[in-house]
Amino acid sequence: MSTIRDRLRANINRFFLTLDAVGTTVTFTSVSNTTYNPATGAVSSSTSTTDVTAFLMRFKHQYVDGVTIQREDVRCLFSSSDGFTPDPDDRVTIDSVDYLILNIRKDITDAYWDLHLRKK
Repeated sequence: MSTIRDRLRANINRFFLTLDAVGTTVTFTSVSNTTYNPATGAVSSSTSTTDVTAFLMRFKHQYVDGVTIQREDVRCLFSSSDGFTPDPDDRVTIDSVDYLILNIRKDITDAYWDLHLRKK
């Protein structure tokens, strides 16, 4: 017997499946294996990119305070069923514009990620 949480997760997953046709491609660039060579002062690292289809929206006007949430900030929602987990240090690119990740939340059903993004 499925729980309410299971049914909610299934409905949210169906929503994200339909989103694939109309959503926006968001590219996450993850930086890893950063090393520092003290002899040369060089820093090296490797990067990997992951594309996800996301639903983007602005924050409601009443939440914009100019500090914590600014007028141009974006909410980015995408399915967690892809197996990708965002990291606060990831670089986010949407339509050739780079964003910082200010906050990462997962919904109560573990069906999707909810990110607060700000233009660099």
